[in-house]
Amino acid sequence: MAQPAADFPPWRTVHAVFARWYQDGDVHAVHSDLRDQVRQAEGWDADPTPAIIDSQSVRAAETVDADSRGYDAGKKVASRKRHVITVARRLARPTAQHP
Repeated sequence: MAQPAADFPPWRTVHAVFARWYQDGDVHAVHSDLRDQVRQAEGWDADPTPAIIDSQSVRAAETVDADSRGYDAGKKVASRKRHVITVARRLARPTAQHP
């Protein structure tokens, strides 16, 4: 086992303190506070917005340029991929289409 730096207490002491902080929820609280500070410093809202990302294969006609369509092996169709992000407020935001 790798030993901590010389100015650290023995590893068992460090592990015991960390385990206590983890069980008490302190590690999660520190992580959440740091994340909020970083997000605010970057100009974002402190609370992240949950979102769902989904894709859909849209069947492409033979008249569609070959460079703008691909082959979906799972569905076995020549298609274009359409991606949508749905945020918690249920507002769909189309993002991109590509083969």
